[in-house]
Amino acid sequence: MIKILFIDTSALLSFFVHGKGTLTMRWLFSSENTTRYIINHQVVTGFEKHLSEMVSRDEIKKSTANSILTLFNTHYKNRKLKIVGKDASIQATMEGVYNYLGGISRPVLVTCHQEQATEIQTKGYPAINPEIQTTAEINEILTEGAAVA
Repeated sequence: MIKILFIDTSALLSFFVHGKGTLTMRWLFSSENTTRYIINHQVVTGFEKHLSEMVSRDEIKKSTANSILTLFNTHYKNRKLKIVGKDASIQATMEGVYNYLGGISRPVLVTCHQEQATEIQTKGYPAINPEIQTTAEINEILTEGAAVA
C-alpha cells in the first residue's frame, strides 16, 4: 500500500535548512518504501516567504536561499513533492487526498509544529514531527497506517 505524506512548510524548511529535524527529514525523503509526498500551493508560498525572511534576519545568505530555491524548483517541486489541493488548507488537502484514495489510506501530516500535529490528529489523521520523533517511531506510524487501511 502506498502511504501519502503531506509535508507542511515547517517540515520542508527543516529538510533544506539545517536544524533539529533535518536528518530525520532527509532520512524520510530517502526511504525506499512506497511513500508519496505531497504539498499544496500554500506550502510553496510559505516556503518561499520563510526563506526570504531568513535572509532578511541574516539567518542564511541570499546565495544560500537562491540555491535552495533552485534545488527545490528543479528537483523536488512536482517531482518528489507533488502539488495538490491548490490553495486549500492542510486539512482540506488531506481530506481531498483521503477521498481521492477512496478512504482506504489516510495521509500523514509531517510538521515541526506540535500544536498543528495535535489539531490534525483530532481529525483522525496521523502526524509525524521530525524534530522530536525517532526514525523507529516514524516507521511505526507508517506501518500502522498501512495495516489499519
